[in-house]
Amino acid sequence: MNTLANGIESAEPGAAAAITADIRDRADPALVRADRVEQLYSQLPLGMAATIVIGLIAAMELHEGRLFELVLFWGGLLVVVVVLHALLYLGYRNDSHRQEHTGQWLRWLGIGAFAAGATWGFAAAVFFPSHADERQVFLAFLLAGVISGGIPMYAASWPVFAAYAAAITLPFTYVLATFGNRLFAEIALLIPLFYGVSVAIAFRLNGVFLSGYRLRHAYQRQLIELQEARRQIEASGRKLTLFAERAPIAVLELDADGLVHDVNHAAELLFGYAADELIGHSVKRLVQPKYHGEFERDWAQLMTTRAPLAGVKVRNPRRDGIDVVCEWTVTPLVNAEGQLLSVIAQGRDITAQLEAERMKKEFTSTLSHELRTPLTSIIGSLQLINAGVLGEIPKDVTELTEVAERNGQRLLDLINDILDIEKIESGKLTLMPCSTRASATASRCATSRAASS
Repeated sequence: MNTLANGIESAEPGAAAAITADIRDRADPALVRADRVEQLYSQLPLGMAATIVIGLIAAMELHEGRLFELVLFWGGLLVVVVVLHALLYLGYRNDSHRQEHTGQWLRWLGIGAFAAGATWGFAAAVFFPSHADERQVFLAFLLAGVISGGIPMYAASWPVFAAYAAAITLPFTYVLATFGNRLFAEIALLIPLFYGVSVAIAFRLNGVFLSGYRLRHAYQRQLIELQEARRQIEASGRKLTLFAERAPIAVLELDADGLVHDVNHAAELLFGYAADELIGHSVKRLVQPKYHGEFERDWAQLMTTRAPLAGVKVRNPRRDGIDVVCEWTVTPLVNAEGQLLSVIAQGRDITAQLEAERMKKEFTSTLSHELRTPLTSIIGSLQLINAGVLGEIPKDVTELTEVAERNGQRLLDLINDILDIEKIESGKLTLMPCSTRASATASRCATSRAASS
């Protein structure tokens, strides 16, 4: 607590004010008040014991034949006050809901403190004028000690101490002021100053207690928040670990030197290596030797830029000697201070995907050459027949050839659309602006597109 207080004092004024405000906001005022009352009541047994001891010493010193009855009466008052304080203490300890009744218990304690002070003030008013100089000095010293002893006892609530000390000093001040002695009158002028200093000390200690209580509750609340954050982090860590372990793609955790720190089960299945064979070794084991130089250059650039990479295709060798093509996503993890924590590499096998794309291209090529070329010849022959180049043909035959030409052209357009989609996907589509105002022009465009393919 002292370390934190020193840190707050050494901070900038604005930062210190912000920290103080944050502590005040975090501390529950009801809990702080409950701690103050708990502190006050925890001092009661010591205060009662000290009252009994000091009262016995004072009674032995002050009693005389003609004052014996007054001393006995005052001792009875002192015993009553101690008994009432004991009952108050027991009632507070037996109250299972005392934290909910802190205001009531504080008021009762304030009344008890005033009664105790009034008892000592009664001693000052009665016994001081009735004794010789040496007993007056003893009584003044005794009252000063009783007042000073109340500072640590009631420091958790300075108004309680102020009531306690006022009940002692007011009668004593009155007696000194009206005693008729100049020296006592001058002392009477100093007693309010002593009282004010004592109350100021109690007020300062009360502020220290409040700060301590607020710090404690702020710490407790912060510890609860930290524990909750720790539980959330642990839960998130377990989720991430489970996700990495059960992920269908290979996940590798690397350090800045490219050494493998952890792998998941999917990586073991993909590359054929057990986790112990990869952990602690360079990730270059999963790169073909002829590409090691290129890999080192790319890795150095990654460590410099620390920018994540996606869609990186690499041909990785398996343990059995078969190469698999993987698409990698590499993500450097950097903290707020810019320090590299680790590098997460996620890879998936795209060998089958690339093979499917190759087969698709072969199918498209076959479609282009094996279907479109003979279909173009068929359509051209039908166009010659329908144009009358081979002579006039019967009308019913012409209708059949026209139907065949239209459906052949529709099939050719469908094939051309499929080829255009393939060109768009591969980025090889060439746009050729043509006018379609006349059917002959449209035919030339189609013919031109067929020839370009």
